Amino acid sequence: MKNRIVPAMFAALLSLSAWAQQGVYDPSGPVRWANIESVTEAYEVVELPARRVCSGGGAVSDRPRSATPEIVGAIVGAVVGNEIHGDGAIGEVAGAALGASVARDIHNRNRQGGAGGCRMEVPREQRLVGYDVRYEYDGASYVARMQRRPVGGRLQVEVRAVPLSP
Repeated sequence: MKNRIVPAMFAALLSLSAWAQQGVYDPSGPVRWANIESVTEAYEVVELPARRVCSGGGAVSDRPRSATPEIVGAIVGAVVGNEIHGDGAIGEVAGAALGASVARDIHNRNRQGGAGGCRMEVPREQRLVGYDVRYEYDGASYVARMQRRPVGGRLQVEVRAVPLSP
């Protein structure tokens, strides 16, 4: 079996050598070198998730909030209502409701960073998406966007023959 493989490999090498001499076989293939003229960072504007911003300047957290201010307000309101209206349940209930409402309003105002309205804001930022590389090949300039910054002053390019319509 070894006797047949060696002559076949020798014949294949001779064929490649003949192609190379005729100019049919190009060992470098369609890859050539081009000179880099410039490299520029390419950015894209990206919208981030929307957030609520209040006129007091601070962003509002969407965390669950405590019910403590309303409970304390209701207790204080019930005591005050009882003192004003006497022993009647109407004064206690009205005072509790009013106290809870006032406490909730104060808590919300403090949470928003002061008085005023809130609005939704869509923040934007610039992100690096690649590099625009200007290079010269065969007397003409070209531009390509690449994911990584090329190293050095040369760039490998693939040269293709594209037929034109008649």
